[in-house]
Amino acid sequence: MQNLPFAVGDGVRVRRQRWRVVSIRPYEDCCLVALTGIGSRNRNVETRVLLPFDVTEPVGSSARMLFVGSRRWRQECRRVVATHGGADALHAARVASMDLLPHQLEPALAIVRGATSRILIADDVGLGKTIQAGLIASELIRRGAAERILVLTPAGLREQWIGELAERFGLPFRLADTAAMQQQRAIIRPGLNPWSTMPLIVTSLDYIKRPEVLPAVEGCRWDLVIVDEAHAAVTAVERHGAVSRLAARSPYVLLLTATPHNGDADAFASLCAVGGHHDTLLVFRRTRHDIGLPSNRRVRRLVVKPTAEEQELHIRLERFTRAALADHPDRARDVWLALSTIHKRALSSAFAVHETVRRRLLSLGGHDEPSEQQLRLPLADESGEHDDEDRTPRWTCPSLDDPSTERTLLTEIADAAAAAFGGQSKLRALARLVRRIGEPVVIFTEYRDTLLHVRERVFPDAAFIHGGLSRAERRAALDAFERGDRPVLLATDAAAKG
Repeated sequence: MQNLPFAVGDGVRVRRQRWRVVSIRPYEDCCLVALTGIGSRNRNVETRVLLPFDVTEPVGSSARMLFVGSRRWRQECRRVVATHGGADALHAARVASMDLLPHQLEPALAIVRGATSRILIADDVGLGKTIQAGLIASELIRRGAAERILVLTPAGLREQWIGELAERFGLPFRLADTAAMQQQRAIIRPGLNPWSTMPLIVTSLDYIKRPEVLPAVEGCRWDLVIVDEAHAAVTAVERHGAVSRLAARSPYVLLLTATPHNGDADAFASLCAVGGHHDTLLVFRRTRHDIGLPSNRRVRRLVVKPTAEEQELHIRLERFTRAALADHPDRARDVWLALSTIHKRALSSAFAVHETVRRRLLSLGGHDEPSEQQLRLPLADESGEHDDEDRTPRWTCPSLDDPSTERTLLTEIADAAAAAFGGQSKLRALARLVRRIGEPVVIFTEYRDTLLHVRERVFPDAAFIHGGLSRAERRAALDAFERGDRPVLLATDAAAKG
């Protein structure tokens, strides 16, 4: 089809609205024209029309200079650069419903310029990792390089992902959980994989890892796999296996985490290997200082003097640590990493370390701990809404050569922890601080059992969210806090992601 009365960049009127021509793809008897809206009712809306079946009229440009605000000017600059910037320009950036910062463009530019197909974004909290992932997804879709995209995220962040991708980039992602899959099966023909009928999906890591779910997900083609809180995907065997299998089949893999390295070199190597085929993983690690943004967080440290009972607890822990290192001198580094968990539990609360040691003593006495498989049976979590990261961790410290010595040392720790329950210095200081502030307060703990202990001992009327609650229960707790019905909100890290 020849002799069109307009060219790329010209204004046209189609279907009673004004558009700008983005691209023209001619065929023998017709022409496919991509348009972006420039009118008051269709600004930044994109569509395609087929000529000569749609009537298209050129719109003459006005010679009058138009004065606009800085926001509109930046939008027009983005449009010009995206339209005429060549093959490595970002077309999705110009229609994003926000002002993108320069550092947020870098990962997407690396993808479109062919620098890599696997990226780890490890920016500080608050620098827009979700936005960068959405920009990459939107850009790949616009270039025809991605049609099917899978986002794997902790259960508590699923709605946030869906909302941000829709609001910022107009991407209609859908939630995939047990209820959604049942509804999908009801409207498709029997035998059809419901995951194959949904091209843009957000689901939880703990849902897709299930043995009855993973084969159906793995049976579909995924052009881009995005893993949020990726460090959590490599610390558990089932999660790691599921994520690795899905990422290995995807042309593009995007890993997001603010804490890529926790001191365990093996875990970091495992993270970097997700989706790898002897290719390069490109890592972006930026801080607020690196990109010139001020840090608005003010940190005030409150020094708390431990009680005599708490000091005795840490003395008992130190005795056990020395015994473990003496029995395993050739594995000192591994032993230290394992022992760090029990020390972290003791710093979290006396109750937390007591629970860890109690479970270990039960196993030494012939009473097995609940197995990982038993803990993870989804009997009460059909939609994969729960997060196990804040549960009591399994015992990973190596056994002592003498079982009776290990039992004696652990019993001493348990007794010391029980003695420290009543007058924990941090809890008393926390109660005084909350009373003095007199305002709504959010209190974070790392472990679920510490949260429940704090609630029982200090704030019985507090709202709380942790990884063992459903989406509706978390929402109800947050609503009660926001309304002012509950002035204190207790939350674990697993429940507070994002």
